[in-house]
Amino acid sequence: MAITKSLLNTPADHSPNTQLAIDGIQVPGHAGELLIELLNQRTAAKAQKAVPQVCYLPQMGPIQSCDTCIVKVNGELMRACATKVAAA
Repeated sequence: MAITKSLLNTPADHSPNTQLAIDGIQVPGHAGELLIELLNQRTAAKAQKAVPQVCYLPQMGPIQSCDTCIVKVNGELMRACATKVAAA
């Protein structure tokens, strides 16, 4: 099995590689990205109401102290700022 390694100047692949159901609508996502980022991009693109977030700052990452970004994932309440998108 050959292992390939990207060069340092190779752009990261941010193309969607999985699908999520958000409010019953299939949305493309990239495994490993934070759910809050995917939700923020989606709501900005669709001019929809954003998921509330007080302590999340992209530059700092998930602080996980305010609980305003709580969402339901597979029936379980989770912080969107700390939940990574994963293939099912």
